Amino acid sequence: IGDTIIISGFGIGRQLQDCHLTCYPNPFTDQAYVSFSIETSGFVSLVCYDIAGKIQETLVYKHLDEGEHERVLNTINLPNGLYILQLETRSKSHYLKILKK
Repeated sequence: IGDTIIISGFGIGRQLQDCHLTCYPNPFTDQAYVSFSIETSGFVSLVCYDIAGKIQETLVYKHLDEGEHERVLNTINLPNGLYILQLETRSKSHYLKILKK
């Protein structure tokens, strides 16, 4: 209930009751666009981890207003492989696998 996988021509994401997280294109080469929405204003962190759990980039680490948001993930200096985006709001954590080719 409230957990739906979204697959579109632009990427793959997860929509949950209080959040929407997508990354496009996915797979990507040197950069990707990360879109997310939050229903309640509050502290948000959005972090990209490598498969070993090491932080590669922090995209957001601050208070955000409710609504739609987008960030650019620049990975030109990262090796090809699988990465994990973690979006944390005050009530939940959401994860999305992304692939750099």
